[in-house]
Amino acid sequence: MSYKPSTVSYKPLTVTYKPLTVSYKLLTVSYKPLTVSYKPLTVSYKPLTARYKQLTVSYKPLTVSYKPLTVRYK
Repeated sequence: MSYKPSTVSYKPLTVTYKPLTVSYKLLTVSYKPLTVSYKPLTVSYKPLTARYKQLTVSYKPLTVSYKPLTVRYK
């Protein structure tokens, strides 16, 4: 059974994150690949893991502020 939404209202999606930069001796990792696609909402976010000898950096604090999506079916 499929429904076609007659009314879809939403407020703009806000995605905020601080770029990750890790500098360790000669290791520099900069984090940029964030993909957000809106049909419905899809956030594709691959956790960054950098390993250098015994250094492990895992970057997870991604904040997606998404005000409620309202879909009305008739």
